[in-house]
Amino acid sequence: PDGLRVALGDPIATVRHSITYRRYIVEIRAGRLLREPPRRNYRWVDPRHIARLPTSSLVSKVLARARGGREV
Repeated sequence: PDGLRVALGDPIATVRHSITYRRYIVEIRAGRLLREPPRRNYRWVDPRHIARLPTSSLVSKVLARARGGREV
């Protein structure tokens, strides 16, 4: 409903994450945009500048694994 269309590929990694008593296993998949997303909802961030953005520890783990690093 928001206009984002993505084709997901095979899983490339997983990340384990805990928040208080909840345990999550997050599956990371490569994705490909099928069309330009609406500008009002999304913006492109150069991968070199992602570290400058405020993100959660889960997002940091996912980005590290997606880059081929070890799980943190």
